Amino acid sequence: MQNVNTSQGNWFQRLYLQLKHRRVMRVATLYLILFWPIIQVADILSPALGLPPEAMQYLLIVFAAGFPVALTLSWLFDLNRSGIVRSTGTSEEGGSLPIEQALVGRRVERSIIGLLLLVIVVLSYFQYWANPDNAPTTTSNTAVPRAIPALAVLPFVSFSENQKDQFFSDGMTEELLNVLSQLQNLRVIARTSSFAYKGVNKSVQDIGAELQVDTILEGSVRRNDVDDTIRVTAQLIDVETGDHIWSQTFDREYRDVFKIQDEIAGAVVDQLQISLLVDEQGDIKSHDSANPEAMVVFSMGRAEVAKRTQTSLKDAVRFFTRAIETDPQYADAHAELAKTYALIFSYGDETPEHLVKAEQAASRAVEINPTSAEGWAAFGLIYMQQHDKTAATQALHKALSFNPNHAMANMWLGELQIDPEQRQAYHERAFRLDPRSPVAGYNVANDLFEAGRDAEAMDVFSQIVKADPYFPLAYELVARINESHGRLAAAIRHYERAIELDPRAQTAAQLAELYMDIGDFDTAEQWVDTAFAGKTQTTSAQLQWLRISLLAARGDQAGARAHMRRMLDVTKADFAAYSNAAIAAYFLAEPQLAIDAWEQGQRLQAETRRPIAMVPGDETRMFEPNLEASIAVAYAYLQVGRQADSEAVLTELDSWLVKQIGAQARVRPDLWYVKAQVMSIRGESSLALLHLQRAIDEGWRQHWRPFIEPSFVELLELETFKSMMAGLAARMQLMGDQLEFDGLFTLVTPVGLATS
Repeated sequence: MQNVNTSQGNWFQRLYLQLKHRRVMRVATLYLILFWPIIQVADILSPALGLPPEAMQYLLIVFAAGFPVALTLSWLFDLNRSGIVRSTGTSEEGGSLPIEQALVGRRVERSIIGLLLLVIVVLSYFQYWANPDNAPTTTSNTAVPRAIPALAVLPFVSFSENQKDQFFSDGMTEELLNVLSQLQNLRVIARTSSFAYKGVNKSVQDIGAELQVDTILEGSVRRNDVDDTIRVTAQLIDVETGDHIWSQTFDREYRDVFKIQDEIAGAVVDQLQISLLVDEQGDIKSHDSANPEAMVVFSMGRAEVAKRTQTSLKDAVRFFTRAIETDPQYADAHAELAKTYALIFSYGDETPEHLVKAEQAASRAVEINPTSAEGWAAFGLIYMQQHDKTAATQALHKALSFNPNHAMANMWLGELQIDPEQRQAYHERAFRLDPRSPVAGYNVANDLFEAGRDAEAMDVFSQIVKADPYFPLAYELVARINESHGRLAAAIRHYERAIELDPRAQTAAQLAELYMDIGDFDTAEQWVDTAFAGKTQTTSAQLQWLRISLLAARGDQAGARAHMRRMLDVTKADFAAYSNAAIAAYFLAEPQLAIDAWEQGQRLQAETRRPIAMVPGDETRMFEPNLEASIAVAYAYLQVGRQADSEAVLTELDSWLVKQIGAQARVRPDLWYVKAQVMSIRGESSLALLHLQRAIDEGWRQHWRPFIEPSFVELLELETFKSMMAGLAARMQLMGDQLEFDGLFTLVTPVGLATS
C-alpha cells in the first residue's frame, strides 16, 4: 500500500514539474489577459455596430473552445524563462536539451502583460457605465429623447387685481402660443398644460421635467390705466441649468400689444436658433385679432372649453360670440365657436342645429384665414360628428400641416383610426403635446383599458385627476374599469361622482342599468327619470329602451309591451326608427312586422347610399340598434319559413362578430351574448349556452333578459340554462345586499338635466 502511494506521489510530482517546466499556467494567464479585452470591446461596440445578440454568444463559445487548444499547444511548445521560444533541434553534443531562440524577451513579455491588464481595467470601467442598468438614475421625463427643441409658454403674470387685466395677460400668452406652435422645428406644449401652472409655486426645473421641455418662456404684464400703457417683461429660461437665456422689458402703448408678441416670438426663435421654413417666415409675425379686448374675451372662452362640461361649453359659446362681435375678423374666435358647437353635439346634446352653426363658424374662420389650423381642426371635428371619415381625416391633416403642435387635431385623428396601435399612437402624441389635458389623458387611458392594461389605465387616471380633479369623464372611465371586474359598488360611486360634476343623460342611464341589475328598481327608476329629463331627439329612442328594460326586469311585461307597441308606429322615415320598430316587433312576436320594418330601413339606406349595417367610413363598427335588429330579422325570417334569408343575415352577422372578437383585446360581453343568440337561432343549443356563459364571465349581468328573448326560447327548459341564470341572479342580489349592508349604498339624489 505504501508503494502505491509513493508511486502515485511520484506521478503527480512529475506532472507538476512538467507543467512548471512547460509554463502551462503562464499560457493560461496570457490567454485570459489577451482575449478578455477583445470580448469587452465587442460587448461595448455591439450596439453601435448593430451586431445581433447571438454574436456575443458565438464569441464566448470561440473563447471557451480556444482555451484547451492553447493549453495543449503550451504543453507541446515550451515557454521558458527566456520568453516565448521555439525549438530548433538538440545540442551538437547529443544532449537532450533543445536549442532555444527567444522571440519575445522576458522584460517585454511582462510589459505586455501589464499593458493588457491596464486595458482590461479601463474597458471594465466603460463597460460598467455603458450598461443602462448601472447608469445613474434619471426621471422618466428627462430620459425622453428630443429631436427638436421643446418649449412651454407659462401664463404671464398680471400685476393687477383687475380680473380683466388678468385675462388680458392670459390672452397675450395664448397669442404667443398660437404663433410659436405653428413652427415645424419647435415642439410647443399646448395651452391646457401650460395654463395648469398658473399661480402654481414650482421651480422651472420641476415644471420642465413634468412637461418634458428644454426651455420655458415666462413673463409678467403691468398695465397703467392712467396713460393706457403696458410694461411686459419676458424671459427665456434653460430648464436644466435654470439660467436665463434671454430677458427683455417692453414699454408700449396698450394697442401695441401685438407688436410686443411678435418681438417676443422672434426673440425666442433667434435664441433657440430655430431654422424657419420658407412659408413660416410670415407666420412668426402674424396674429389673429387686431383688438386686445377681443383677445381677452377669447381667452375667457378657451378657459371654459377646457372644462368639457355642457355648462362650460355653453358659457364658452357666449364668450366667443362676444369676441366675434368685438372683432368680426378674429379667425380663431370663429374656429373656437365652431369647435364648441361640435363639442356640445358630441357630449350628448345632438341637436342638428348645433352642427349647422358649427359648420357656418368654421367656414367663416377659413374664409378669413385659409391657413387657420383651428378652423381646419374644427372642420375635422364636425365631419367626425357627421360620420364622414374621409373628409374628417383630410381636414385634420390640413390642420396639422399649418400647426404640427395641435394636440386636439392629433387626438381626433386617433379617434378615426381603425387599428388600435395607430389610434393609441395619435392619442399618445396628443398627450405629449398637452400632458396636463384631461381629455387627452382620458383617451390614452381609455386605449389602455380597451387593450386590457387596466393598471396602466389607472396610472393615467391618477395623472388626470391630479391635473383636474373635476374632469367627469375620468371618473366614468374608472367606473367602467370597476364594472368590468364586477366591482359594482366602486363603479356606482364613480358614476355618481361623474354625474355630480356633469349631469349627463348618458351617465344617468349607466347608473339606472347598474341599479336595475342588482335589483334596486326604485333607485333605477329615479335615474331613468333623470336621464329622460336631459333627452334629445337622437337619444329619445335609446332612453325608451332603457325604460322598457326596467319594466321587463321588474316583471311588468304588459307595461313593456305597451311601450314597444308605440315604437311600431314609425312617423318619420328614419333608419334608426325602422330598426327600433323591427326590434319591438321581434319582442312582440310579430315576425312579419319585424321583416317589413327591417326591409324598409334597408331600402332607405340604399337610397341615401349609406352603408346598411355599418357606421359610415368605419367598416369595423356597427350601430347598436342594427346589431339587435339583425338578430330580430334573422329570427323573424325563420318564423315565416324564409330559412335562406335568415341564414344570410346570420352569416353576415357572425362574420362581423368573429372579426370583432378576434380584433379586440377586451371583448365587450354583449358581443358574446349576441353570438349566443346566433347559435340559438341556428338550433345549436350547446354552443349557445357556451357563449352565454362566456358573456357572463366577461361581465354581462342582465339575468332577466334571456327569459323574454324570443331567440332563446329553445333554451328555457334546459336545466343548464336555468342553473346559469339562477346563479347570475343570486350573485346580483348578493351584490345589492352587500352594498346596503356595508353602507356603500349611499344615494346621490338624481339631479335635473338641462335640456337643449
